Amino acid sequence: MANYGPQVSYLNRMVGEMVDRIRAGSLRPAVIIIQGDHGAGEILQRVESDQDQLARRHAILNAICAPQSAVFYDSITPVNTFRILLPELFDTALALLPDRSCFSTLLFPYRFEEIGNKRGDTARQGQP
Repeated sequence: MANYGPQVSYLNRMVGEMVDRIRAGSLRPAVIIIQGDHGAGEILQRVESDQDQLARRHAILNAICAPQSAVFYDSITPVNTFRILLPELFDTALALLPDRSCFSTLLFPYRFEEIGNKRGDTARQGQP
C-alpha cells in the first residue's frame, strides 16, 4: 500500500505522455480511449453487498478523446463506449445496449444483483 500513491503518479505521468505522443504524431485526429474495468476493490473483501461500496466498485475511469459529433452521456457504462464511437468512425449501425451494472457476492458468485445507476438509485433485481 505504501507504494500505491507513487505508482499511480508514475502511471498518470506515463499515460499523459503517451496520449501527447499519439496526438502529436497522428496525421488525422486520433481517437483515444482510456477505460477502467472497475473502481475501488474493497468490496472484494465483503460477503454481502453494500450500496456505497457497490457504487465505488462500479465507478470507473472513462476518458475519451473522440470526434465532437460523438455524443456521450453521464450514465454510460463500458458496454456502450464503442457502440457510440464505431458508427461515427466507420459508418456502421450499432444499437445501444442497456446501461446496467450487476454484482454477485462471494457466497453466491452466480446470483447477480442489478445495482442502481450512477445517480444513486438503489434498484435491485436478483437473478439466480
